[in-house]
Amino acid sequence: MKRALLTFTLVVMVAMAGCVTPLKNVTDSAITTGSEKSSSLKGLGEAVVRAGGSLGWKMQRITPGHIVGTLFLRSHMAAVDITFNEDTYSIIYKNSSNLKYDGKDIHRNYNSWVRRLDSAINREFSLL
Repeated sequence: MKRALLTFTLVVMVAMAGCVTPLKNVTDSAITTGSEKSSSLKGLGEAVVRAGGSLGWKMQRITPGHIVGTLFLRSHMAAVDITFNEDTYSIIYKNSSNLKYDGKDIHRNYNSWVRRLDSAINREFSLL
């Protein structure tokens, strides 16, 4: 009986450890637009808002070149700072709830949400 309980406890601990992964930010990613002329901050901001909205992120414009994106899924919430200029953009962790963030590691779904947001932003930039 003790052996079964120990095995069960070990399996649960391994399963729980697999739920978190190191948090990854997108930092100073190059902006590539579909045209040769550079886009305005306003146009880039509109592209970011469209990208986030297409994935269910609530996008709030803070200043030109700064948008806060917030995603609510089931009981989870993730918020990111999206900053950009005419050349680069970044998606940086802001805060979260129910994602087991400990200052380094976060629920593995967070990184996939940010990767999808990053891809959508790049897609929107390419249409400019």
